[in-house]
Amino acid sequence: MVTSDAQSHAWNALELEGDWYEADVTWDCPGYAPAGKGAPLGYCTYDYCFIPDSIMRDDHYGHNFTAADGMACNYYIKSGAAAAWVSFLEPRIADALQGSGRVSLAGLPGPAAREIIRREMITYCINSQDEIELSSGVWDLSVLYGWSDIIYVTGSRICGKPMTIPDGITAIEAEAFAKASAEYIRLPRSLKTIGARAFMNSTMTRIYIPQSVTSIDASAFTGCSSKLLVLVDGPDTVAARFADAHGYATKVIH
Repeated sequence: MVTSDAQSHAWNALELEGDWYEADVTWDCPGYAPAGKGAPLGYCTYDYCFIPDSIMRDDHYGHNFTAADGMACNYYIKSGAAAAWVSFLEPRIADALQGSGRVSLAGLPGPAAREIIRREMITYCINSQDEIELSSGVWDLSVLYGWSDIIYVTGSRICGKPMTIPDGITAIEAEAFAKASAEYIRLPRSLKTIGARAFMNSTMTRIYIPQSVTSIDASAFTGCSSKLLVLVDGPDTVAARFADAHGYATKVIH
């Protein structure tokens, strides 16, 4: 329990998946109107559902508990709302990267949330992703800083837009993508097997192979660049072991 004599108020601190969070179910209650916050909203919010102390202190004060620094279990992260916000902002982000880096957060769809919540959860989503696909290609992005309903982004372009194999495909047959000219190929999570010479002499520099793959023919990447980067779901996957055995670099993506 976290208490504030200055506000005559108390809320919860809890540990989830190894990180500490704070939660204030009172201020998220439909019928509650904290001092200075206007009339009750009349509906439940999630603005105080598993947030770090740095965000709680935006309008909570007079307490000494500072251990809460978790973000991964926040309601807007876990529910996918923050990821949806980032997807909505992708055209704005693409434009911002060509100019000042300034991205407006105005007009976000989905659940109502406080300004600081939207900004900080979007920042967390962008900074925790290995890459983000924009209209101009795949980018490594980061948020430099933000305030109010604005963030500033920077980044570097990794490669062009990937050629994505449709979901539902379970096998890449022999020589199916031989001499493919795509820079980046993304395989579906339904895939099980990759056949002989499937990508022989292709020009790709990176490929995503999901953990669903259980068999890769030894000749699948014959003639491909020795600098091929294999994106994998984890180090103990068939794809990761194959890449290691054939001298290709790997990168675990999330």
